[in-house]
Parts: sequence; structure tokens; C-alpha cells
Amino acid sequence: MYILKIRSQFNAVFILIMLLAFLSFFTAKYFVNNVSASYESIIDDSLPIIRKSGELAQIVAQIESHLIQIHFDANNNLDNNKINYLKIEELIKLWQKIDILLNDLIKSEIISNEILYQKKELVNVYIYQMPQLFQQINLVIKAKKREIENIEKIETIANYNNKILLVEMESMWKEKIEEYGTLREFGELEYSYQFYQNSTQLLSYFRQAFLTTDIKTLNLLKRNSVKLFKKMEKAGLPAYEYKLYTDTFLIKVKPLYAGKDSLYKIRYDLLRLKNVTHSLIQQQIDTAKQIENISDSILILIHNSLAQKKAKVNNDESKANQYLIVIIVSSFIITFFSIWFLVNKNLIKRITQLRFTTLELAKGNTDINIKKFNKDEIGDMEKALTELKSYVVKAKLLSTTDSLTGLLNNSQFKNNLQIEIKRHNRQEIPLSLAMIDIDYFKNYNDSYGHPMGDLCLKKISEMLKETCKRAGEYAYRIGGEEFAILMPNTTAQEQSLRLQNLQHTLLQSAIEHNQSTVSKVVTISIGIYSCIPQNSITADEYYKKADIALYQAKKDRNKIIVTECNN
Repeated sequence: MYILKIRSQFNAVFILIMLLAFLSFFTAKYFVNNVSASYESIIDDSLPIIRKSGELAQIVAQIESHLIQIHFDANNNLDNNKINYLKIEELIKLWQKIDILLNDLIKSEIISNEILYQKKELVNVYIYQMPQLFQQINLVIKAKKREIENIEKIETIANYNNKILLVEMESMWKEKIEEYGTLREFGELEYSYQFYQNSTQLLSYFRQAFLTTDIKTLNLLKRNSVKLFKKMEKAGLPAYEYKLYTDTFLIKVKPLYAGKDSLYKIRYDLLRLKNVTHSLIQQQIDTAKQIENISDSILILIHNSLAQKKAKVNNDESKANQYLIVIIVSSFIITFFSIWFLVNKNLIKRITQLRFTTLELAKGNTDINIKKFNKDEIGDMEKALTELKSYVVKAKLLSTTDSLTGLLNNSQFKNNLQIEIKRHNRQEIPLSLAMIDIDYFKNYNDSYGHPMGDLCLKKISEMLKETCKRAGEYAYRIGGEEFAILMPNTTAQEQSLRLQNLQHTLLQSAIEHNQSTVSKVVTISIGIYSCIPQNSITADEYYKKADIALYQAKKDRNKIIVTECNN
């Protein structure tokens, strides 16, 4: 409509061309320069800060990943070479890059410098503390090695307890029970039985010490061990033959509960070192998340600033368009070729196209094409709009995917399920839906912590992605530890076989889960519903049928329950 108005005015004022040509030309040039200058200002002021903010978020994500990996290695590896200083140096370099970017943001004065200075101080502290963190990790590994050595010693003593003390006691009982023994002999029998019972209890205290993470409980076990050991040491008469075996047992046991290398001392040191290491790593992770929030805040500020500048540019563009009418009308006879081909084709149409593209982009339409890039001011605007389009594409992607796992989210799951039901109903082919739940995941989070829980979710999500190999097959995270897999044109038996492979792959990965009652590693329960959808069935009903199958699988855990409709 606006272009048609320009053309009608062109015909109406054609007789004034000669008088207005020069005046209109210079006036229009002035406003076109203003519009170009406004767009250049947006590019020069905003894009560098957007790039730095994006780089900041990317480095922060790398730091979080490195810290989580280092924390995992410190708690699960016994090889010092797997946590070498190169990893620490790489972490130092990343923090140094953060420090440089914070300096740049301070100069830009985009947000409060006081907040940025606080984060800079923390970053410098972390850089300085890295050798201490490396030392703490190595101490944790050494303590774990010493603890494993004690575990092996306990197993050796337990072997002595069962193969010597128990065997000798049983032999003595068989011998004495066949004849009428003296009081001393019966006293020795009673002593041997009581000592074996106490030795078993003492070994139980030792084993409990390796499982507890509570200092008070550890101290209680130590006191009980000392008390029981002294009781065993004082019991029995020197004349007892069985005393030889009990004294040997006491000699083997004593170094384990007393002295600087006792299992209680080593366990206490390990718990303390783990707490210190966890604290040092968690502080850095918390700071990294805070810096990530700062990056997000900067993007919001830039967005608001762009909105304000856009309003100003639109105003300038509106004025420019009004005067461009005068250019086209007044300059038609003077220089038809220059005005018609240079202004109409290279200026008006391109600005109109940019306006249309900008409005469509604001609506979220990313299917638009941004035309050729010329080496001029509007070409710069086209390039800037192309970069802005990539940010819109990323924003749309984030709205359909789960930020932690990268899988499609619950909203996309409901939408795709409804679409697939309609399509499979038309084509009369089976549609299979699997609901997947991680067994005892709350216990896993409580035992290992939420960072490890997130890492577990990511690993399982990668396995789910590998399971979905055919076109149209997608995995979804629909909440917490619950996932879904939608397999078009697939029977329940086909999907069941593939998900059995998924369970096997998960078992092979051996993700430790000491709080599960069905396995020592992480397992999943799966409910499958397969059907050729009918017109009457809804997405919610389809989901509920698969969820009922999952409910049945979760009764026994680590199971696959398959249900099918009767078509």
C-alpha cells in the first residue's frame, strides 16, 4: 500500500520535477545517511557486546563441565595420572579468559561495575587456589588408596576368622562333645564361641566404617571397636589351647583400629578431604553460574537497548521514505536511470524488504530469506539482520528442547504425539510409545548430589538419542527423571527389542547406584503402548496407556512392560 501511494504521488507532482529535483535530492540524501548511521550505530555498539556475552557464557559452560569432571574423577579414580596438572592448567586458562572478558564488560559500562569487580576478585582467588585444589584432589586419591589397602587387610582377617577361628572352634566342639570334659574344657568351649562371635562383630564395625559418611557415626564405631577389642583381649585363660589362635587374630586386628594408620583415622581424613574438595569445587561452580546469569542479564539489556534504537531507526526511516517520494518524483526527468534504478531498486525495495524481514523475524518466522549482501550501508544492515536471525533460531530451538539434556521437551512431546496419532490413523500403521523412568533416582540424587544426578541424566539422554536412529524417531525429557521415546510405524515387539538393547547398554555403562534395591548400578523401568490409532483416541489417552504400562514396570523395577490395543 505504501509503495502504491509513492507511485500515485509520482504522477501527481511530475510537473514540479525541474524545480524540486536538486532540493529533493540533497534532502533525501541527508535522511538516508541518518538511517544508515543509525543502523551502523546498532552494529558498532551492540554486536561486540553480544559476542563477548556469548563468549562469556560459552567459557562458563566449559568451566562447569571441567569442574564436574574433575570432581567426578576425584571421587571415582584411583589413578593420579587421570587428574594431572594439565587439567588444572586448562581450568586456570579458562578463568583467565573470564577475567579478560570481565575487564572488557567493565569498560563497556553495560551493567554495574561493582558486581563485575566482585566476580573478578573471586576469579583471581580461584586462579590462585588452583594448586591447592590439585593438592587436595591428590590427597583424596591417596587416602582412597590407603582405605582400599585396609579393606583388603580386613578381608584377609575375615578369611582367617572363618577358616581358622571358626574351623578350630567347630573341631574342638566335636571333640569335647563326645566325651565328658572338665569345667576348664567347657570354659574354653564357651570362650571360643564368645570370641568368634565378638570377632565377627568387630569385623562388622570395620566394614560399617567404610560405608558411613557421618563423623559422629564413625567415632561411635571406633569407640565400640576399642571397647570390644579390649574385652576380647582380657578374655580367656593363658592355658587355653584356643588362646593361640585368638592372640594371632588380635595381633592382626590391632593396627587396623589403633595408631596413625588405623582405618578410622584414614576414613576420617578421607571424609574431611572430600568435604574440602567439594567445597572448593562447588564455590567455583556457583561463581560460574552467577557469571552466566550476568551474561543473560547483559543480553536482556542489549535487547531492550536494541528495541529503543529500533524505534528511533524506524522514525528516521519513516522520514526518509517520505522524502524519497520527493526524490523519485522530482528527479525522474533529470536522471531517470540514476533515480529509477539506483533508488527504487537498490534503496526503496531493499529497505521495504528489510522492514518486512524484520517484522517477520519479530513474529518468530525464521523461514524468510535475507537477500544478497552488497558492500554498502544497507548491506551492513542485511548482514546484521542475518546475525539477528541466527539468535532467533537459537531462541526457538531453546523453546523446544530441554536445556540440561538437549532432548526435546514435554511441550514438543505433546505436540508431536498428537501429530503422529493423526498421521498413523490416516495411514493405518502402528505407533509405539515408550515411557522410561530411572529407578530410585531420588535416592541417587540424595546419595551422590544433584551435579552427579544431572551428569547421570545427560549420560542416559545420550543413550536415548543413540536408540532413536530412524527418521521420525525422537526421545523426549518430559520431567525430572522421566523420558519418552516415540517410534513411528513400529510394533510393540520391535520397540521392546530395541529398548532391551538400551537397558543392556545402560548396564554396560555401570553407573554406580548404591542406593538402588534392584542393582548396584543405575537401571530403568519401561512401559510400552503400541496401537494403530483410531479416530476417537487422544494424545492424553495414548500417553496414559503407556504410563500405566510404566507403572506396572516400576513395581518390580528394571523391567519392560508391553501393552497393545485390540485393533
